[in-house]
Amino acid sequence: MKYDMAVVGAGPAGTSAAITAASRGLRVLLLDRVRFPRLRPGECLHPGIEPIFRELRVWHAVAEASAVRPEQRRVCWDGGSRLESFGQDAKGGWRAVHITRSVLDAILLQRARDMGVEYRQAREEPLQLLRRSGGDVDGVIIGGAPVQCRYLVDASGSGSWLNRQLGVAPQVCSPKLTAFCGYREGHLEDAQRFYTGVDGWYWFAQVDTHTVNWTQVKYGVHTKPCVPAELSGMPAAGPSVCGFDVTWRRAGTLAGQSYFVTGDAAFVLDPSAGNGVLHAVLSGIFAGECVVAVTEGRENHVSVQALYHEWSSQWFDAGRKALAGVHGQQWSHRIGAA
Repeated sequence: MKYDMAVVGAGPAGTSAAITAASRGLRVLLLDRVRFPRLRPGECLHPGIEPIFRELRVWHAVAEASAVRPEQRRVCWDGGSRLESFGQDAKGGWRAVHITRSVLDAILLQRARDMGVEYRQAREEPLQLLRRSGGDVDGVIIGGAPVQCRYLVDASGSGSWLNRQLGVAPQVCSPKLTAFCGYREGHLEDAQRFYTGVDGWYWFAQVDTHTVNWTQVKYGVHTKPCVPAELSGMPAAGPSVCGFDVTWRRAGTLAGQSYFVTGDAAFVLDPSAGNGVLHAVLSGIFAGECVVAVTEGRENHVSVQALYHEWSSQWFDAGRKALAGVHGQQWSHRIGAA
């Protein structure tokens, strides 16, 4: 059986791609190699996510699961402290969405399955790229069994599975950055707080009414850090401290004749960008729409590849430029030379 689209990875990027394609009648296979629930930073979602989730028809469930909706965050910088709003329109102030990542993943996955997406957990099975005789992508090999598809979407996360299978190295664009995160039981006066230090930065967020997430990004390679002093009096909540490589990098290839690379598989910027989940969802939707456009005969594969590559590259370049200011002028020079 040949699918119109197979998606590797069932996080926000992968499920958004699957929902988009399935909503237009395409036959979609969604594969995941990570067992749910899983620990991932990204519980504080950009206010711009609301209309996107309405389009995917998951907003009602997300809003119900989001008990914390701040209109501003506190930023501590160069010894000072200020409150920053997320913006506003005629309806009032924009509000961020705080939701436990495992809950968000479950909502999006359920929506995909409700749309008729075939979901398969392939955690214990080797996953390889299936190619045609000429070398083009033709699908995946799951546990030795070939599964063909017209288009393959890589939403596998920062490991960028498809690029590794193709033997394409990433473009590294910053010095080494390591992120750590953990959870404490308690309540913060500020629902979001961001501040910088000499060796990196901290982020505190009230994920729900009784759980606080802390994320620390440090320059270089580091061992697991201690809980920040400000939160040390709070009892531990949830899983233990986890670490992630958040060095800025872009996949060597973002789109090809029969594939698209989305979310963190496309590029990684450190969490201070503040819109990682928004990018993941938008990139998944864009990839899904590209597949639909080609399948329906409205576009050809060359044009959609070019459009997707340009869009993703512009997003990465804009984010990289903005983050250079966050990390300070001295480090910006090092970024420019990377």
